Amino acid sequence: MTISGTGSKERRMRILVANEPRSYREAFARVIQTLRPHIETIAVDPDALDSEALRLRPDLVVCGRVTPTVETVARCWMEL
Repeated sequence: MTISGTGSKERRMRILVANEPRSYREAFARVIQTLRPHIETIAVDPDALDSEALRLRPDLVVCGRVTPTVETVARCWMEL
């Protein structure tokens, strides 16, 4: 999925995944990347979430102590 900005260039949708533990966020990012390769998915350390979100300007951030269910992600996505 591409997102039109104010300029003429389109960019890919970007998701940051900042769950704990690291293995969860990396697995979650791989699943999204496999199912939706057109979406840029980046796993980041939760301690670096603020700076990475400001730097990368994601369209969606998935974070929490437990990996969310698909329903939770979909609900959050729809709220955006």
